[in-house]
Amino acid sequence: MPCFNPVRTRQPALLHLGAAYSLRFPGTAVRFRERPEAHLAGRFVDTRNFRAARIHLLGFEGAMLRSALFVQSEFIQARAQSSEAADPTLNSFYIQAGYVLTGEHRNYRTSAGTFEGVEPKRSVLTGSGPGAWEALLRYSVLDFNDRLIAGGKLTDFSAGLNWYLDRHARVLFNYIRGDLSHTGIAHVFQVRLQLAF
Repeated sequence: MPCFNPVRTRQPALLHLGAAYSLRFPGTAVRFRERPEAHLAGRFVDTRNFRAARIHLLGFEGAMLRSALFVQSEFIQARAQSSEAADPTLNSFYIQAGYVLTGEHRNYRTSAGTFEGVEPKRSVLTGSGPGAWEALLRYSVLDFNDRLIAGGKLTDFSAGLNWYLDRHARVLFNYIRGDLSHTGIAHVFQVRLQLAF
């Protein structure tokens, strides 16, 4: 996405804004489906296949970094030109916030316009430090119900704790509460070890 990034101040601070639009001509059937915030779970919302001549995708994103606090949000809309489904519009968005309890901050890669993980000041693996601890909250909505499409509406609330052992390893603890309208609620607990080089 194109983005605007003001000059940083002495304290780690940054504002990131982005917008994107694309027009797609599928030529065949299209389908939108997604899991809750747990990637090992099944697909909770699913439009099934429908024919569309065009898909308009519109997206907006914003993020703010202020020392140990990090806030990010994104909205994506898909408008389908489909006589079969009466031209549905599908919406999704999320907002998340994180705070690094040990005082570090997330790094920002200017070339890609993306935020990366936290690099601990005192690593568990290469020193005698506690690593870095980050607490996170996230709220997201996927609404795949419109016109003749009844793909479902999923509302997720997530809470997490990331333990960065060093710049290449972290342990993630997550709780996800997924509410699928007119169906029920799923509770997911996850623990993951992630290595990145």
